[in-house]
Amino acid sequence: MKNNFFSNIIHEFRTPLTLILTSTQQLRRQFRRPDDWHHLNVIERNISQLLRQYNQWLDVETHAAAVNEPVGDLGAFMGKIIEDFQERVSAKKIDLVYRSHLSGEFWFDQVMLNRIADTLLADVLKLSSAGGHITVTFEEVDQPNADGVRLMVADSGLGCQSWTDTKPAGPSEGDPGAEISW
Repeated sequence: MKNNFFSNIIHEFRTPLTLILTSTQQLRRQFRRPDDWHHLNVIERNISQLLRQYNQWLDVETHAAAVNEPVGDLGAFMGKIIEDFQERVSAKKIDLVYRSHLSGEFWFDQVMLNRIADTLLADVLKLSSAGGHITVTFEEVDQPNADGVRLMVADSGLGCQSWTDTKPAGPSEGDPGAEISW
């Protein structure tokens, strides 16, 4: 019964999200200069993300969930996620730096990376004070029996608790707030 209730509520989100996305696309055609598109791009990417999550929920409900792993430019994809946070970071007067040391294309799940990065950046931003610094670094990991990538976030705020650490993090001036490898 809970699942049916939740499914019905989820269905109610699709139409408004689709209408917002369509309106955003219409506004883009009205604006002549690409400089005016920044806020529309942010709205469009986030509405698209919500629609992807909606579709993923439906897949789970019908037991048809599959991992979506296209090949693509992982560094550029992460850069777009970082862009979505620029306005919030600027409002708090925080310096956000993104460094990608990735070359070539990678297999990765866009939905999962988006979720991880959004959660991680939102938490770091929440714990950072005005005038602070956040550095996001993406690099290739080339170890004898494991190739992959590492996403590191360093901040001047309270820091995030390490995924493997059991003690709360203290102030982390210059220390990684979080590190994820895969």
